[in-house]
Amino acid sequence: MLTPGVAHETLLSARTLQLWAVTFLTCFGIASAAAGLIEALFRDPFKPFGAYYLGAALVGCCAIATANVWPRTSFSRYFPTPGTTITIVVGDLFRQDGHLIIGMNDTFDTDTASVIAPHSIQGQMLDREYGGELPRLDEDLEKALRDVPASLMETRADRPQGKLARYPVGTVVVIGERDRRFFCVAYSTSDNDNVVHSTVDDLWRSLSETWKAVRRHGERRTVSVSVLGTGLARISNLPPHDLIRLILISYMAASREGVIADQLRLVIHPKLAANLNIQEIEDFLSAQ
Repeated sequence: MLTPGVAHETLLSARTLQLWAVTFLTCFGIASAAAGLIEALFRDPFKPFGAYYLGAALVGCCAIATANVWPRTSFSRYFPTPGTTITIVVGDLFRQDGHLIIGMNDTFDTDTASVIAPHSIQGQMLDREYGGELPRLDEDLEKALRDVPASLMETRADRPQGKLARYPVGTVVVIGERDRRFFCVAYSTSDNDNVVHSTVDDLWRSLSETWKAVRRHGERRTVSVSVLGTGLARISNLPPHDLIRLILISYMAASREGVIADQLRLVIHPKLAANLNIQEIEDFLSAQ
């Protein structure tokens, strides 16, 4: 069932309204042609109740057009080999149960006061999963990174804000509890002015390493991921549709090597979904 927020973002988008208008006009055109045929075969069949017939036709066309464009908020496909389900959900990543994949930069920055945008996935994790307790989140990340060698140590003079240790793109650290793990993956690079960059190669490598980590530590529980590459670390040469396909293909390819999770849940934020053709994504998944 649609929540009010999802309905507002998707039903009132320009693409949805355009599709509604096309569907309505097509339906009304068919109804008018049918009425004309009946009029030619039978003498004045609509004359006594013409206004009622017209009203019924308009209401019926509106109902058909609305049903055609009403956005679905979730759909799934089960793959018998290797035994996993992929679910597409329009909603909030942090309202999903099970494990979460959290995209981060190569310094694993967390401070929303100076470096990380509060509305970003990292910022939301700090606020919603750690109650805003920055020292606790940093402590968990530092413990997980203890045995991971840094690829570079910046100086405070070169990098006035943010953490100084850089790790290779594709580094994955696992924090959290057994039933709710966070797979924090460095899929982007943050320069010394805290401008974030990422590429298709960076994303593919990072996803590959993430699936390995989920296979090792996820105990086949459901794992959820947002559409990586659409935020501040936007991969400019790939539209969201292609990023979604890339994530799905990466997961399916890695699953051929061994089961990763019983279910992958790809969560699309309502604001992003408003400008996507969800039916195309469902068709793509069904074709695999």
